[in-house]
Formats: sequence, structure tokens, C-alpha cells
Amino acid sequence: MNNPTLPEGLNKLKDLPYEVRGVGVKNVLDFILAEEGEEGLRRLEEKMLNLGFTVRHKELKMLQFYHISLYLALCLVIKEVFDYQDEDFVKMGRFMAKSSLIIRLFLKHFVSINNTVTQAPRAWEKYFTVGSLEIDEVGERDRKLTARLRGFDFHPLHNQITKGFLEASIQMIVRDPTRCDIVKSSYKGDDCNEFVVSW
Repeated sequence: MNNPTLPEGLNKLKDLPYEVRGVGVKNVLDFILAEEGEEGLRRLEEKMLNLGFTVRHKELKMLQFYHISLYLALCLVIKEVFDYQDEDFVKMGRFMAKSSLIIRLFLKHFVSINNTVTQAPRAWEKYFTVGSLEIDEVGERDRKLTARLRGFDFHPLHNQITKGFLEASIQMIVRDPTRCDIVKSSYKGDDCNEFVVSW
């Protein structure tokens, strides 16, 4: 499902049989609240309602599962409403990593890179009922990490969010500046979405 457009693409999203935890949806709305304020959040919620998606920031339950279309539609509508570019979605990913209580607790308990490598795929499965995350083991002298996201091929915007998320998450572990590059993209015909984080 490459580059769905509004509203045609949103109707297709509703047919997907997948779910996401409420914390994932809330993190997106938290970012909009931080960047665009209460008025921006209200505009987004109204636009979503006009397109057939009911989402209220204050009513979301973090551990409850919601249809994946809600999360994906939010990303598409945000791009349209606020004219966000790729870097804005990278910034969103960084924000989600740094502000999520679940992620901060996760990183607190798995403070080494290779513990994170082991546990991160399980964390993905707790967030989403679709896709899988693979991370290569990192050698002691390596200063880079390779992650692959498979089976989550709904819109390239999510790669930008993942890029920012990985950058910020790894930075919190290694405590050095990080850079994440997208080296493979399923939207360009590759077999997965692959990210390399270096520090």
C-alpha cells in the first residue's frame, strides 16, 4: 500500500486486520500538542472526525488496543493539516522515544546495547500486532547498529518516524550523538526497511 492519498487511502486502511496499543496513538497526539498547542490538537481531532476516525487525546487508554488505521491515518492527516515534511516526522520519532514512559522504563532496565538488541523485538510485538523488528548483535568495538523492520509496509512516513525513534533510543543508551540512515526501503522495492544507527 504505497503512498495512499486522502481520503481514498484512509478507506483502505480500515480494511487492515491489525492493531496498535493506545500508547502509540497517544504519543503522536502528545507530539502535536507540544508542537502545535491545544488549537492544533483540536484541528487534528476535528479533521480526523470528519474523515470518520474518532480520536480524543484525553480519552485514550494507553494499554488498550486500537485499530491500526487510527495510527496510520493520524500520520497522513498530520502531513496534510500541518504540511509536515520528512524531518518533522523524524522529530516526532525522537519525541516519542524520549517522552514515552514505557520506552524510558524499558531502557532503564536494559541499559546495554546488546540487552536492547535482545528485548527490542519483543517490545515491538507489545506495541503492534503486525510487523517484526530485527536488530543485529553489536560487537564491543562496533559503533553502529543495524535494525530491520519487516512486514510493516503501509506508508514511507513511518520510516521517518522509526528513524527518529531509533536515533533517540540508542542515544539514551550510548550517551553519545547518534545518526540513523535508512539504507533499505520496502517502498523502493527492497525486501525490508533497514536502518543503520551510528555513534
